[in-house]
Amino acid sequence: MPIPQHFVRNVGGLIDVSPPLRPDATPAAQVTVRGPDMTIYASAVDATVDAVNTTLGSAAAAAATTVTVASATGIVVGRRYLVGNGTSAPREMVRVRGISGTTITLSRPLRSAQATGAGFVGTRLSLAVTAAQASALFWDGHAEWNFADDGNGATRNRRIMAPVECTLRPHERLATVVDLFARDPRWDRKVDTELDVDEVLDLAYEDVLEKLGGKFRVRTVVGAQGFVTPTVYQAFVMIAANYGAEWTEQRGWYEQQRDAALASLVANHPADLDQDTYIERHERGFTSIRTDRA
Repeated sequence: MPIPQHFVRNVGGLIDVSPPLRPDATPAAQVTVRGPDMTIYASAVDATVDAVNTTLGSAAAAAATTVTVASATGIVVGRRYLVGNGTSAPREMVRVRGISGTTITLSRPLRSAQATGAGFVGTRLSLAVTAAQASALFWDGHAEWNFADDGNGATRNRRIMAPVECTLRPHERLATVVDLFARDPRWDRKVDTELDVDEVLDLAYEDVLEKLGGKFRVRTVVGAQGFVTPTVYQAFVMIAANYGAEWTEQRGWYEQQRDAALASLVANHPADLDQDTYIERHERGFTSIRTDRA
C-alpha cells in the first residue's frame, strides 16, 4: 500500500505529485484536499507548477554520472526528471544530485546512452498546506490534483488521486551512513563510489514503511529510532541487488536481519493510534497467535 504524504497539524507542509503529462497553462492546475469523511480542508486551490522542458546539449554515454543540458533553468537538486526521447534510446528517470552551470550531476549512472537533443523534462504540481488548512487532525485523506492537457491533440481533463494525512508529529528517516558502518564497517568497499547513499536510505525507509503499512499506521509508532535497524538492512538489500552473484548469499542474510528487525518492531513498539499523546493499554504493542483449523 502506498505511504501517504503527510503534514503536521497546526503546522502544515508540502504535498506534491509529478504527472506523466504536462498540464496546460490554462485553466490553472488545482488541488483539493479531503479527509476520510470527505471533509474539505483545501478546496480547489491553484497548485504551483514547476515545469522543466529542455534537452541534452551533448551526447551522454551509458554509465555517465553527469549530463550537459541546453538550459538548467528550473532544474532543482533532489528532484527527478525524465531523460531521453524514447526512440534511439529508452527514456529513464534520473535524480539530480548537483548543478554547476549547465552540467547536471546525477544520483546514479545513466543506464543507457543518450544522444544530443534527447529530452530532459519534468513537471511537478505542489501545494504548500498552511497551518490553518492543517488545523484538523485526519487520517486516510487524499488530494485530488486536477489539470488539463492537450498532449494528444485534444484538451482533456485529468485527475490524479494521491493519499495524504495530517499527523501530530512528523516521522523522520533517522538512519544515516554512520548506521551503515555500525553494522558493516566495510560495506563501502563493496560498492560504487558514485552511490548516492542518502537516496538509498530514503528509498529503504519508504520500503520499510510500506512493509509495515498493512499491519498498523506506521506514522503513529512511538519512537522512530525503532525504524533505523530495518532501514539499514533494507538499504543493504537494495545495494546488494545491483551487484553480481557473489552478493546473493549476503543479500539473503540482509533480508533475514531486516525481517527480524521488522518483527521485533511490530511486537514490541507501542503505537499511539488515536494520537492523543498517551499510550493506552490497548496500544501497547501488537502480537500474533498461531491457530490451527480443525
